[in-house]
Amino acid sequence: MGACGRDYFVLNARVNAGVETVNNSAIRALLEDCGAYARASRAVIQSLPGVTKMVVVSLYISSLRVTRIVAASISCVGFLLATFEKRVDLVDMKKISVHKH
Repeated sequence: MGACGRDYFVLNARVNAGVETVNNSAIRALLEDCGAYARASRAVIQSLPGVTKMVVVSLYISSLRVTRIVAASISCVGFLLATFEKRVDLVDMKKISVHKH
């Protein structure tokens, strides 16, 4: 998973899968292995040269689209699982006997 941890796994995995479309090897090296999340700022994107900027923006768009689909899928599964939860009645505190030692 790299040094960035699991929080950004989907985004960075998608960027790593498509980073070969970036023709500039220096920019490609910056985006690989957790660099995509760290460098996702307007200033960094605006500093890129013309064609490279369009390719990088396209790569971010496709990666964020997949990230959104994964997040929505996990949310839907959670919602469906919540419909099968059983009701648990809270215990009446008066019925609990507390033993002092």
